[in-house]
Amino acid sequence: MISGNIHPRFLNKKHKGKTGLNNSRRYIVGLSTIILLAAVTFIMIIQGNRSANEIKREGNNDNDTSPEKTIMTTVFQVESGWGYDVFVDGKQFIHQPYIPVIQGNKPFNNEADAKKVAELVADKIRMNSIPPTVSYQELDSLGIIK
Repeated sequence: MISGNIHPRFLNKKHKGKTGLNNSRRYIVGLSTIILLAAVTFIMIIQGNRSANEIKREGNNDNDTSPEKTIMTTVFQVESGWGYDVFVDGKQFIHQPYIPVIQGNKPFNNEADAKKVAELVADKIRMNSIPPTVSYQELDSLGIIK
């Protein structure tokens, strides 16, 4: 009891085979639509990420510390000790009146100690380690912590 070229499992006696075939087509069209929407969404996400990265690279990024940047350090005297500044291309990048990592607001004991840590921070910036954090161990190895 096969009607034309329609496979027997798609035949529905009540509707002479049309409903089974329509349901299969609807399923295929629906599945194709979902796959197409998923693919378009995926492409849009990828393009959005690519555009954001291009904007980051092309934009004026104050944290950009590429090798072309000039990095300078200065030390300054505070009320009871010393601190340091780090400048990137003439702009103040870090102002540090106290010893980093140490609890409380304790300035460096002398100009040389402030200069050592300022140079450590400048080296980290040159290596593109942003933010240029200083550890307790680094301060200890520089002889800052006594």
